[in-house]
Amino acid sequence: MEYGNEFDGLLTESYGILMYDSVSEYRERNRFLNDHRTRNPQNYHALNNRATAHAEIGQMTAAAKDFAAAIRCCGTDPIPLMNRGRFRVYSEDYDGAIEDFSRALELSPMDVTTWRARAYAHWDHGDLSTAQQDFLRAVEMEPGVEGTRQDLAEVTAESRAVQSA
Repeated sequence: MEYGNEFDGLLTESYGILMYDSVSEYRERNRFLNDHRTRNPQNYHALNNRATAHAEIGQMTAAAKDFAAAIRCCGTDPIPLMNRGRFRVYSEDYDGAIEDFSRALELSPMDVTTWRARAYAHWDHGDLSTAQQDFLRAVEMEPGVEGTRQDLAEVTAESRAVQSA
């Protein structure tokens, strides 16, 4: 089967979200990624993107397998770790998500998106103090992002309410 150039990015960049219009589009992209993986099994972009596609259509076992393989292959790219962390949050595996986000931050400590993602995971897990610290770090890095400032204010208020109860 021949594929058009619109698929090339799936082999050269790791994406955090694919958002296709239909399951058939996911299946078509996965066929392409499967074909490529047969020829080039170490392409972690293809693994990451196939994992993302699997997760987006609810195939979490297949997604977990591909995320693990992408992380083993990629070395220094934090995106597969970040993506697996997001899907772990979705699955309410907060400890695993926090571990992935922490490892991603070791590779890319200035990535404000990962600081926010880890803050949300801590917040969802009930660790308000660490969530505050991570949100504060994100605000320091990007002070103009009002949503992060609001989230910091909310988690701070929630933490104060818990402490005073």
